Amino acid sequence: MSETIIDAQLEIAMQVAHNVAPPTKIVDLALTQANGHVLAVEVKAKSNLPPFRAARVDGYAVVGLGPWQQIGSNLAGDVSDQKIADGQCIYIATGAALPQPITTVLKQEDCLLNENIVTAKFDFKEGENIRPIAAEAKIDEVLIEPQTKLTPALIGLAAAAGYEQVTVYEKPLVDVLICGDELIQTGPAERGKVRDSIGPAIADWITHLGGQLNEVQYVADDLVAHINAIRKSAAHLVITTGGTASGPVDFVHQAIQDSNGLILIDAVLVRPGYHQILAQLPDKYLIGLPGNPQSAVIGLLTMVRPFLAGSTAQKFPTFERRILDVDILAPEKEHRFVLCREIQAIDEVGLIEPVDYLDSSMLRGFVNATGYAIVEPGGQTRGAIVDWLPLPN
Repeated sequence: MSETIIDAQLEIAMQVAHNVAPPTKIVDLALTQANGHVLAVEVKAKSNLPPFRAARVDGYAVVGLGPWQQIGSNLAGDVSDQKIADGQCIYIATGAALPQPITTVLKQEDCLLNENIVTAKFDFKEGENIRPIAAEAKIDEVLIEPQTKLTPALIGLAAAAGYEQVTVYEKPLVDVLICGDELIQTGPAERGKVRDSIGPAIADWITHLGGQLNEVQYVADDLVAHINAIRKSAAHLVITTGGTASGPVDFVHQAIQDSNGLILIDAVLVRPGYHQILAQLPDKYLIGLPGNPQSAVIGLLTMVRPFLAGSTAQKFPTFERRILDVDILAPEKEHRFVLCREIQAIDEVGLIEPVDYLDSSMLRGFVNATGYAIVEPGGQTRGAIVDWLPLPN
């Protein structure tokens, strides 16, 4: 790609961001360090799961129709070759190995024990409460596919499968440059100054989107300061906020050019969030986000999200679907992102309505919103199915 796309359509901008992202290194990480990383190599079961017949519940492993004489016990971790005859049973713990010829496990609460004689309170079926060998997985069966983002639950699955470490993509390293002399970092807003609302939240946004924040730097409205900050960054991706338009103190375009960069996307046809930039620099990429807080959030979701997914070989991120409960207007040529909340489900598809405080400078709408409705250019009417971007919890 050698020509700048000006006023890029939403999906084109997202596709370009996803496609140009260079993959990060593949590394081996201990399971305790792997949360949030993307698998590069599949996780297989290193043994049958479970590797032996096991009890599903605490209770009595019985042979025959009963009543039964209790002759011993098997607790978790025990290995026993004890012979059990018809009319006998052992106490069994959840997950403990079942000796042969046990055919049924009765819940402890469903039995009566009187002087080592166990009777069942209820009728039962043969084979109840027994986990067969390989009920969950057979040895060498693929449990987690490559390009899957690891969660605490999936890390637990990998441990159960016999792993101490997994092979993953490094998280893309991200530097954030917050531009604007009007921003203050402490205290309330005052005349001519506004409190920076992006800096305190950006680390969690980057983590949520799959990156690793390296540094947040506040950059003065000065061209040289912009150039120096961009050139010094050793991150995979530089994100700037503010300065992406063409006003007298907007320096991002010129700083990219003076850093021998190539602008790939110059503005995206969305509102809020129009002034987004994607640029390729000699040793990294840059995504410029608008300065208005809600516009910056939309840029994170529409440009940074697919770029970070592409950096870790994940599939192009798709949207969910929701149903509008009201008519929503949109510009004739631009998608409109509207903060909404879910109010109920119709045929398993959520019904949504806009929240208050939708101006791009406002963040109060996030208090009640659960996601963004992406309204087609020209607007959509009540009952229409729209694309949906859920917000992180």
